[in-house]
Amino acid sequence: MLSPRLPEARLVRAGPSRLPLSASRALPPSASSPVAALAPAAWPRPAPPRLEVSVDMESEPAELCVVRRSRAMAELEGRLHNAMVVYVDDDRSELSSELVLQALQEKRGIAPDRVSVHRYSPEDFLVVFARQEDRVGVGLQPVLEFRGLRVAFRRWIRQNQAVFAALRTRVSLELEGTPPAWELEVVESLLGGSCFIESIASETSLRSDLASFKLIAWTADPETIPTRRWLAVLEPEEQREAFLPKTLQYRVLIHLAAVTSFPDGEEPWFLTGAFFRERSEWCA
Repeated sequence: MLSPRLPEARLVRAGPSRLPLSASRALPPSASSPVAALAPAAWPRPAPPRLEVSVDMESEPAELCVVRRSRAMAELEGRLHNAMVVYVDDDRSELSSELVLQALQEKRGIAPDRVSVHRYSPEDFLVVFARQEDRVGVGLQPVLEFRGLRVAFRRWIRQNQAVFAALRTRVSLELEGTPPAWELEVVESLLGGSCFIESIASETSLRSDLASFKLIAWTADPETIPTRRWLAVLEPEEQREAFLPKTLQYRVLIHLAAVTSFPDGEEPWFLTGAFFRERSEWCA
């Protein structure tokens, strides 16, 4: 039987430079920064504390939870192609979705049945347009004055409020235990979001070797991968008592067989100066 950690495996910790980027890239630029100078002059400064979110860039890798990009995420992103975020840099006491709808109708001529407004965070609202030409028209004049409020619109993209960080450590894992079913979703739950599973060994996928579950994964830090988990599988409904779910629990050992670290790569375009220079073009 294997030990929880193979002796020959050498752990390579991801240093601070390999994890989330500096706080200056996670927070909105200051008025004196070169990036801010490239922004449209009419753009109002986000009002704290709604948008100036404090980000702890020294957070431990254990706080990271890796999830697979699902089909539902892709479909939602497609539906948000004509979406914009809205925020107000003035008093929000009278701000409501109805006020945003009225502002769009009176100032931009967009009927309420061609747009939907939803509460959103850290901005105030998410506005989804039914027609692309309406979204483009608002983008050409993204700031409007309505009932004493200055309402700003910005194109929604998934990179908003996100920090780019690559998973630069590739690991080979072997899970040992006797659960009734080795499935990808079960293994991802056991790993607890500590890594992204890249591939499964052929002997595992073909079920020719059911003694363990072998896989290749990517992680920010191998030491965040658990060494032992207890898997509780719910019993069939006919064997449960009312309001008292029963489970069968299995001990699973997670062995780290190999570790390979890769050097830092280039930053993506949306974290460079070109990203902010093109920001005014997103609304087009």
